[in-house]
Amino acid sequence: MRETETDECTIRNLEKAGCCEKTIQAYLECKKKGNTAAQINLLSRQREDILDDIHEKEGKISALDYLVYELEKKEKGI
Repeated sequence: MRETETDECTIRNLEKAGCCEKTIQAYLECKKKGNTAAQINLLSRQREDILDDIHEKEGKISALDYLVYELEKKEKGI
């Protein structure tokens, strides 16, 4: 596989992971320089951001579940 094909595949994966253009460019620059540690750092930060979003949405789901629970309890006269 040629390097440009590899970069295109990498870019697609970074986009799928929700990376912005700035992060993608920084990742590719680190790759050019052979700075694997910095690449890992960028990926780790993106992963943390995604987990933060998930936790925030879990909190919203929990709040909705509680409201449904309270309504169902009230409807049953409990």
